[in-house]
Amino acid sequence: MYKGTSAPEGWSDYGGDTGISGVMYITNGNSTIKPLAVITKDPKPINGLKYNGNEQTLATEGTASGGTIHYSLSENGTYSLDIPKGKDISKYYIWYYVKADSEHRDSTKKYIECFIAKKDDVVLTSSMINITGTYTYNSEA
Repeated sequence: MYKGTSAPEGWSDYGGDTGISGVMYITNGNSTIKPLAVITKDPKPINGLKYNGNEQTLATEGTASGGTIHYSLSENGTYSLDIPKGKDISKYYIWYYVKADSEHRDSTKKYIECFIAKKDDVVLTSSMINITGTYTYNSEA
């Protein structure tokens, strides 16, 4: 941790008695503190997803200040602007963070849990079945 202009040229963690934290870039005795990019609205899981054989978007889009939100299906996986999709019956973890613009630094990574559930069983009732022809029912199930 460095205060004032005593740090070597380059990036440094910044703290001290000012109550300001961030990343400081020091060059030729001038310093700039880069604030943390912020998630202003977290993505939310889409509730009620049921298996249908197709890829489904798992969450709503989040919003950020100081950059753009990037998403991944694993903490150390490839992140992109696209909200992940899932196809199989499973629990999914969507990891996300704000990739900072030039005036900020990246946010920390967070995740939400999303689910694709088994589709509901179909129950047939007699009003749904149209039988034609002659059949004998012997009362055995």
